[in-house]
Amino acid sequence: MGVKVREIRGIWRVVVDWKGRRVSRNVGRGKAGKHAAQLSAEQIQAKLTLGDLSVLAAAPPPTPATSAPVAPTFRQYAESWLATEAALRCKASTCATYAHTLKRLWYPLLGALPLPEITRDHVLEALVTLKPKLGAGTIKHSGLVVLRAVLSTAEAAGLIPRNPAVKLGRYVRSDVPAPERVDPFTREELEALLHEAETTMPEWAPFVLCLARTGLRISEALALQADDLDFAQRTIWIRRNGYRRQVTTRRATGPGRST
Repeated sequence: MGVKVREIRGIWRVVVDWKGRRVSRNVGRGKAGKHAAQLSAEQIQAKLTLGDLSVLAAAPPPTPATSAPVAPTFRQYAESWLATEAALRCKASTCATYAHTLKRLWYPLLGALPLPEITRDHVLEALVTLKPKLGAGTIKHSGLVVLRAVLSTAEAAGLIPRNPAVKLGRYVRSDVPAPERVDPFTREELEALLHEAETTMPEWAPFVLCLARTGLRISEALALQADDLDFAQRTIWIRRNGYRRQVTTRRATGPGRST
């Protein structure tokens, strides 16, 4: 029973054994460590002799380490991205397209993976799986666009070190020849269409004529309003789109195009 100095594996330690209670403390290495341990032992022995048992007080239990937050899966993060980042920056129709693309292409292949664990190889393997089913054009011009957008936001937020979906367009080049040129109505076909509209649904005939004369998309024509028509300049301003019975702006800025 008492206070002793011992060297264990090159480290000088003070060992206190006092009335059935035992504690030990590492002090240091080498001659300096030995000297410090001897001084510490003398001081501890003096305190114990005087009845100061503070040296025997149990050390507080170590504070349990705070568990690291669980990383979201790609699907969890992408759904959050759709509700925040995409909703703030994109039109409702664009957000709906992004949601459909993610659900159709990426959730089945990457959705369950923790976001920080997604690698370039994971994305390439997904492309190998998708290309025979969908074709390179669909993957490159819609699939990769939304995937890169989601992962770029994650990179900017510091959730991943880098975006594993960048510079992958060369891997989805298509060997399929370009589609044939669009075959528009001939003059005779268009006259027949307009005659049929006037005969069978006269209330829609002006709408069909507007499409024929201007080349507007149906969604653009459906969203036309009175102030979009400039009869003096013989101009129609295209400022909005119609989408699922909602009217959205065609562009974030600018007056729109004219025809």
